Amino acid sequence: MAKLLYKKESYKIVGCCFEVYNQLGYGLREKNYQSAIEEILTEKKIKFEKQLHAPLKINGKIISSLVPFVIS
Repeated sequence: MAKLLYKKESYKIVGCCFEVYNQLGYGLREKNYQSAIEEILTEKKIKFEKQLHAPLKINGKIISSLVPFVIS
């Protein structure tokens, strides 16, 4: 099992995700969850950037682009 580089920060972020899930449940569109997570992160004063693109690679070849949340 890999070690977390930012254990404390990772637990805070996962906690925010669970908070959103506990309040909204399942079955909504991704953009709804994104907005809710943004709200919770902002409320908890966790700085983040949204809609950043990162390459998705397989066998060393870029096949697409991901849009991950980036916590700054």
